[in-house]
Amino acid sequence: MVLLVLTITFFMVNLAPGSPFGHARALPPEVEAALKAKYGFDQPRWKQYVRFMSRIIGFSVDETGKTTWHPYPDFGESIKYRDRRVNDIIEESLPVSAVLGVTAYLIALAVGLATGSFAAKRRGSWLDRTSMLGSMLGVALPSFVIGPLLVTVFSLTFFLFPPGGMDWALEWGNLRIPTLRTLALPALTLSVVFIAYITRLTRNGVVEALQQDYIRTARAKGLSESQIVIRHALRASLLPIVSFSGPAIAFLITGTVVVESIFSVPGLGRYFIDAANNRDYFLILGISAFGAVSLMLANLIVDVLYAFLDPRIRYE
Repeated sequence: MVLLVLTITFFMVNLAPGSPFGHARALPPEVEAALKAKYGFDQPRWKQYVRFMSRIIGFSVDETGKTTWHPYPDFGESIKYRDRRVNDIIEESLPVSAVLGVTAYLIALAVGLATGSFAAKRRGSWLDRTSMLGSMLGVALPSFVIGPLLVTVFSLTFFLFPPGGMDWALEWGNLRIPTLRTLALPALTLSVVFIAYITRLTRNGVVEALQQDYIRTARAKGLSESQIVIRHALRASLLPIVSFSGPAIAFLITGTVVVESIFSVPGLGRYFIDAANNRDYFLILGISAFGAVSLMLANLIVDVLYAFLDPRIRYE
């Protein structure tokens, strides 16, 4: 599946109009020819494809024609960021995007589960209708609206958080972990839409579970409504949330383009949009490959978690 994604992406970016060398200003013909030879763009497209896929599966050919094998995919050199390899850019930006995405998901999971359970417990009340209206607004409002609103309130009015940029709590080689103060607004912006989805999924799942026979038995045993919701109904409603969470986490780690652009976060999403604007083919392919792998791993983890959440599901 990864090879299929990379094949489609390779031909899409190569068929797109424009050139990675003529974006800013026209180059002398001899300079452009030398750059094309350096990156292999002077060869037929099928040879470029074979060369690229060979590096993906671990085989590299140097200038002398010698073939070497390495136990990791090599995406080559970035075209925009001269003298930097795509692998190094991904290694540097991935921790930033991962911390941002995981933080946003944890916020969404905590708020969504609590709000959805509370709405299901008070089904039909004004609190239930208010939470559903809030979740509808969370789905409808895009990140480029929520982000500036949060900046206006928390940065320009109350001066609680910086409006953009990142300070680092840990720097060790390519590993950089942002501080909570600079992480707060982008994580909150990113989590709003996922809070809305998890709230609706939780509310619908708990409402359905509360109508089952085993819930009636739990009430007959004298359990309180809160105990019934937390111990029984909430667990039964987790399967759709887990199904949603797999692709959501993969997207949060690799696809936070708008939020990273608003808050100047140097993560994978920001590098990806820069690569698209500058026709940086190798960087586009590298981030696309990482996104495909992340999505498949997330779905695999979701399938495994099913067996822990539902005793009726077993894998031989």
